[in-house]
Amino acid sequence: MTVGALPRTQLSTQVPLDLLGIANGSAKVNLLRLGPFDLGAEGTHYRLRLGEFLGFQTAWTGAVSVRILEPWSFHVAGTWSTYGADGLPDLADLSPAITALTGENVRDWDISQLAGQDATLHARAQALSFRVATDVRVNRRDSVILQGQARLWGSVLTDVDLDLPPILGLDTVLSQDESGTVALRDSYVASVAWQFSWRRADLRVGVGASSFPGAWLLQTTELSWRFGGRTRAEERRMRQGWRHNKKELRLAQVRTGPAEEAPRR
Repeated sequence: MTVGALPRTQLSTQVPLDLLGIANGSAKVNLLRLGPFDLGAEGTHYRLRLGEFLGFQTAWTGAVSVRILEPWSFHVAGTWSTYGADGLPDLADLSPAITALTGENVRDWDISQLAGQDATLHARAQALSFRVATDVRVNRRDSVILQGQARLWGSVLTDVDLDLPPILGLDTVLSQDESGTVALRDSYVASVAWQFSWRRADLRVGVGASSFPGAWLLQTTELSWRFGGRTRAEERRMRQGWRHNKKELRLAQVRTGPAEEAPRR
């Protein structure tokens, strides 16, 4: 869900994640628009609480978009993220959609046994990721979108001796032994999607693959509906004026009849 709060400024949230208990929000600003070139910045925050456990991710992104041809655009973005985990998660409250573990596997996870040993968790990590995307407009309604992203570098600021279940990708970030590059197989997301753009609605559906189960769904699944606003109101008035003029022209033709053909010499 996205709202245009100010000119060139959008505030949004991922509703499916909110429903799964992961509170999240982002703010995006279009800093520069010069012909086919666009420069933007975005800040995003994800937060998950399970009992006394708190996991979060805060990300800052810079993005560049270039329209190469009229129907073809290319986008590049870099993201700096900070991850945190405090306390031990109560896995009984964890949705199976968030982790790859389900049923008995969750209840038997080793971290539940550490709760009786006064074990605790306080960890921070940082990561640098890279994302590329391209979209090709097939016609006024349809577009094909290809996206790929991966974490290139990571650094664990606090040593972690506990094995974590795969929650928000914290297990792969906090399990890194030292600062350095990250293997592509541990952090990739790739997808291809088809986007439908109608007068007021947009729908994106597609398929993909990712090292974190289901992460590709955030790239390929989107439904939006555009409401009012100054630009939308101006478009509505233009369409109403066009329909009114078209109706008046038809009535004038009915009253006067078809134009007579000039006589030939």
